[in-house]
Amino acid sequence: MALQQIILNHIGQPYVSAHVRYDDRFRRRCSSEPKLLDWVRQEQESLNMNMPHPPVYFASSSQTSTVCNRQFFEHAGLQAFTLNDLLVKEDVSQMLSSIKVPKEIMYLILDQLLVSRGEKVILNNKMPQFSTFQMVVRVRHSRMFPDKPPPRQGSFRRNSTPLLGKDFYFVF
Repeated sequence: MALQQIILNHIGQPYVSAHVRYDDRFRRRCSSEPKLLDWVRQEQESLNMNMPHPPVYFASSSQTSTVCNRQFFEHAGLQAFTLNDLLVKEDVSQMLSSIKVPKEIMYLILDQLLVSRGEKVILNNKMPQFSTFQMVVRVRHSRMFPDKPPPRQGSFRRNSTPLLGKDFYFVF
């Protein structure tokens, strides 16, 4: 819990989190996703906070996507974070070095927790089947925020993407 609080202090709260899951065979070039930026801005505005743009925590199954979209968000004037940004913080890296778990497992769990902790969570699945990562995020988010109403059917939006077919977008 101490590690989580240290990381949350670096991100700031409340924040919007977003995760994009690509097909494992898909090789992504570095390009922006304006649709994702629109979704993030829409969810930031729906928070009705006194802050102009709450921070964004972004994760993806593609490291290229993670780096590119963080830069894209920052160029658009948003404060964006990824797990890599947080791992280089001295207090975070010191605490992580004391945990005796393989790094790839620790990073996966941290990513899931941080996406789940977002006040608004955007899940975008560009695969033909469901994403286990996103399923875990949905369960964790509902357990962390039990007073929030469950996602409504109307929260599920489909958009067509010429390159990948169906593009799933789910907000809760």
